[in-house]
Amino acid sequence: MRAAYTVVALAAIGSVLLGAAVVAATAPPPLTVRAALGLDGPDAPGLAERRARAVASATAACMERSGLPYVAVPEPPPAIPDPTLEPVAWAERWGFGVSTSVGATGTTAVADPNAAHAASLAGAAAEEYRTALYGRDGAGGCHGSANTAVHGLRERLLAPLRSELLALEAAIEADPGLMAARDAWRSCVASATASLALAPSLLIRDRLPSALLEAFDRRARSAAGDPRALAGVQGQERRVAAAVARCEGRFAADRSIVGRPHEAGFVRQHGTELRRIGRAIRDAEAALPGVAP
Repeated sequence: MRAAYTVVALAAIGSVLLGAAVVAATAPPPLTVRAALGLDGPDAPGLAERRARAVASATAACMERSGLPYVAVPEPPPAIPDPTLEPVAWAERWGFGVSTSVGATGTTAVADPNAAHAASLAGAAAEEYRTALYGRDGAGGCHGSANTAVHGLRERLLAPLRSELLALEAAIEADPGLMAARDAWRSCVASATASLALAPSLLIRDRLPSALLEAFDRRARSAAGDPRALAGVQGQERRVAAAVARCEGRFAADRSIVGRPHEAGFVRQHGTELRRIGRAIRDAEAALPGVAP
């Protein structure tokens, strides 16, 4: 259960616009890359489930080509409590999902025939199956190639504009306005996490999430068996998480303001190509699970 909450926590911490013909004719052009792609709203209904089925199907096809059995069972989504809550409200209730998950009732595990088959093997047969499925480093194999094929679909279709998109990102990152927003974020999270006495070197965007999770994991472990102490840790975690979520919200708004003119110029220059790629992405995702690695 804690691992599932961590997915949401990391996402919350870490975290980068048509009708009648007359309306369409007078509507302003899209100002962001995601809007030009037609991907600025929520995902299409059922997309997560189709992706999971596509990964399972592609993994099974890959294993079959190796002459090894594999049942195409989609991985279930993480069991996340209150998934419709906005980030601050979620943090106020669940913190980062660390100490607040202690004692929580997990969901019933779904039977996995592939895990059962792997457990029945031994010696060279077990090593062959594990390597074919996960690769020698645990990040490749049939499962890794299937995940890359499905979840890397948007990146592959955007490849013709990759260098231009990287240049756009670099221009936004170098904008003095974003530097000021980043400084404001750092000051905000320093205040939000003051009770944890984190090292200043941890108050950067790519290091803070793991530092926060580790800090509350240590506190939860030290409070194990003491309900009163655990309640104190949980209260602290909720307060810190809500404050950090507010810092994140302000930074996201500031970054959007800073990036808007950069993205608008990009869309004016590459709008036709972005719209074409956006249609290709939506068509490919609607066709899932027919994605082969």
